[in-house]
Amino acid sequence: MYNTKFTTVQDYVSSAINMTQEDQTFAAKSHQKEALGELNSGYQMLRENNFQFSIDSLSREDYYAIPFDLHQIRDKHFRLFDEAHHADLTDLITFRVLLKELEVVKSAPKSDRI
Repeated sequence: MYNTKFTTVQDYVSSAINMTQEDQTFAAKSHQKEALGELNSGYQMLRENNFQFSIDSLSREDYYAIPFDLHQIRDKHFRLFDEAHHADLTDLITFRVLLKELEVVKSAPKSDRI
């Protein structure tokens, strides 16, 4: 789900936020999953941007300890990323928690059936 139009992690964050409705809910569980998928794509971009730092600075064990998905990130993993990426990583984690807490409110069925 890697979007080639997005060039920064913030593009993925804003795309995920735009998937919510005006009342800060999701219309379906699939919309919530799509928004979380956008954040995961932003994390994948961050991992790719961190590649040179991890090759230069980390041991082999530490390189393989970098989590593959955003939901696996804990405080102990921040040392595996370049400090330039810490702010973006914190944003991704924060927005993931916020999107997980938003309610899924199904819209009312259409009553104009014949």
